[in-house]
Amino acid sequence: MMKGSCYDFLTVPFLFLICYAIYLLNVFLKLYIFKPQKNQINK
Repeated sequence: MMKGSCYDFLTVPFLFLICYAIYLLNVFLKLYIFKPQKNQINK
């Protein structure tokens, strides 16, 4: 029981960090990849 509680306690913030890291990656990709190609895409 204690093992499961500790696992959940560590897993929730870890998953949140993973989602946040994916969000940051998307932002960097938009800034560094889509910005130079703005003239070609025209969105």
